Amino acid sequence: EGMADALQPGLAPAIPIVEDGDPSARSPADYRHVGPPEHRFCTECLVTGTQVDRDGLRTELARIGSSVVVVGGPAKARLHVHVNDPAEAFTIARRYGKVSAEKADDMLRQERSLKADGRRVAIVADSGADLPAAAWDEFGIQMVPLRVNFGSESHLDKVGMSATGFWAELARNPVHPKTSQPPPGDFRRAYELLSSHFEHVVSVSLTGRLSGTLQAAQSAASRVSKPGQLTIVDSRN
Repeated sequence: EGMADALQPGLAPAIPIVEDGDPSARSPADYRHVGPPEHRFCTECLVTGTQVDRDGLRTELARIGSSVVVVGGPAKARLHVHVNDPAEAFTIARRYGKVSAEKADDMLRQERSLKADGRRVAIVADSGADLPAAAWDEFGIQMVPLRVNFGSESHLDKVGMSATGFWAELARNPVHPKTSQPPPGDFRRAYELLSSHFEHVVSVSLTGRLSGTLQAAQSAASRVSKPGQLTIVDSRN
């Protein structure tokens, strides 16, 4: 309606802006009518090459997922797809060019996180926290994955590459793996989503003495719309 009004003024009725008010007075959204998503991960990446076959890439992705979008030109294309296994989508993409800027948001965990169940505080942690899957779900913890790099190939820890996949790649690949912290944008997306539904967000990170992950979390926190609703914690671990 807003777009229609911008393109053709007067087409959509004007709606007054309402302030958020006291965060403690917010009611949690009712998600009981929403079933689990058909595909769990909203997955995106950039594919670069000399001649990226966008039609072929789109066709292959459609076989494993839904909501497929592949846009760009012959040298660079961005893909978006909903899948249950982001690693499979990234593997397909690598057949068409060099993959970068990987992102995979767990829509099911986001849904569980937003089912507040009376909680006033939401928790964010990076994938360095080796918690059982049940603990992530029980407390609605949002995970921000680190990157695992084998040479020029980058993988999302625990999302784009499982522990089993890591050990298999370690045995196969002569290149020694390295890790890198998530970009601040990954943290920022989680913070903005959760701060719009909870009074406060606590983010726990790998120790700043060993990783730049804490710094990325702090950088993201300084750029969110409501920084007062965020607390960044150095796990010292």
